[in-house]
Amino acid sequence: MNNTPKSFILIPGAWMGDWAWHEVVQKLKAQGHRAYSLTLSGVAKNADTANISLQTHVDDVVALIHNNDLQNVVIVGHSYSGLVAGLVADQTPERIKHIVFVKAFLPHDGRSLIDAFGEEQAKSERKEIADHDGKWPPPAAENIKSDPSLSDEQKHYLTERMVPHPGQTVTQPVAFKRHLSELNATYIDCNMDGQPSSEMKATCKELNWDYHVLQSGHWPMITVPDALVKRLVSVY
Repeated sequence: MNNTPKSFILIPGAWMGDWAWHEVVQKLKAQGHRAYSLTLSGVAKNADTANISLQTHVDDVVALIHNNDLQNVVIVGHSYSGLVAGLVADQTPERIKHIVFVKAFLPHDGRSLIDAFGEEQAKSERKEIADHDGKWPPPAAENIKSDPSLSDEQKHYLTERMVPHPGQTVTQPVAFKRHLSELNATYIDCNMDGQPSSEMKATCKELNWDYHVLQSGHWPMITVPDALVKRLVSVY
């Protein structure tokens, strides 16, 4: 493991702000690393999301990099923000040292995030977005409360803070110039049984990426921050 101080940017997944990474940011800083998170444009209560695209979110992260003059960045994308992290690396490769995808969607040129759901669910999600004035509603409280990986306190924490997400960011096709194998990347899978996904493990082998599994539900930054930090600081 390389213990040299690193610069991390941690990007929240859909419906979440910088608060999602608060504990991880504090733990990384306590170990001497530079760590930043951000709330992406339009991901706030009563926010105007009409003109927020996936590129808007990429621009948010690029601005953070330039405003803090960051070099050799480890960029971390969770869930939806795997697309954002991948596109930041694609568009500003000179600033990015490594990408960590945490249970994240991967950018595929010409495909949107919801295309990964399959035709029927993608159709359903598009209707949900249209029915909510262009916003992608967060998971229903009942779904979060039924998640066995979360404590009661964590369930309350998420349901109280999650907000609708700009719909265009998940319905617009990705414009990704490079092949995924050209990215320096690690994939951190999250499964409650701690077992690898054969499909994702095979994908990472094909792409020549490191692959690791945390015994966790979908939100490891909330449920197992120590284990996640340990894995993050070990990259490259």
